[in-house]
Amino acid sequence: MTIRVIDVTLRDGGYVNDHRFTPSQASALVAGLAASGLDYIEVGYYRPQDEALYDGRPAACCPAWYLDQMRRVSGAAGLTVMAHVHQVGLDDYARLADQGVRLVRMPATPARIDAALAHTERIRGLGMDAAINLIRASEQPLDLAPDVARRSRDAGVTWFYIADSNGGLYPHEVARRIGDIVAAVPAHGGGGAGMGIGFHAHDGLRLGFANTLAALDAGVTIVDGSLGGMGKGGGNCQTEALAVYMHRSTGRPYDHQTLAALIRDHLHDWVDPRSSA
Repeated sequence: MTIRVIDVTLRDGGYVNDHRFTPSQASALVAGLAASGLDYIEVGYYRPQDEALYDGRPAACCPAWYLDQMRRVSGAAGLTVMAHVHQVGLDDYARLADQGVRLVRMPATPARIDAALAHTERIRGLGMDAAINLIRASEQPLDLAPDVARRSRDAGVTWFYIADSNGGLYPHEVARRIGDIVAAVPAHGGGGAGMGIGFHAHDGLRLGFANTLAALDAGVTIVDGSLGGMGKGGGNCQTEALAVYMHRSTGRPYDHQTLAALIRDHLHDWVDPRSSA
């Protein structure tokens, strides 16, 4: 099955700079990520009812003009947003479909699973894919994720993720958790080929890349990265490291040099310059 990669620099990386990417920086990042061969690009949080709170920070709320601008430069990559279900009404999703968004991801605690599954029906009904991200995986009991994965599959979710939001898991723990999910809900490719399983790593213990490899070995079919590891807390798994790994292991033609140039030219104020070496 094809392994897909989502870059989350503009969304999760925005925690480093308070989502103060300029429109020109965001456009350059999306265009470069698309040119490098990334499957999906997450351009920010969707908060349609709170746009006034995020003036000058479009990646924090994804207003219409911003999504239109990102769509024009996204090429073949799938435009992606993240939406907290308590910040989005069911009628708000129609605008995303009209503006070419392909995937809506919903972070969910156990208390918000039911609401996220209800939103899934609306999102899929508008022709977009939907992902449930079960967050703070290191805090959750082992039997929770397989149960939520089954419910997600039955609700028509495209991708079911576990997110190591705290960056607290070790590779063997990731392998165990993903293995339990795959045993409960056999992994498919996602996006029309049954529900896929995904993993979102954080680098609190400097294990983001190792944990992502463990998740891939255990059967996930979609993973996340950010340029230079830019992200909340300890940061994320690095998109450029994933690109090199995927190129060497699967032959996917991701362009590492383009990714390094994006870090050098647009993110030098916020990430380790060695990421673009």
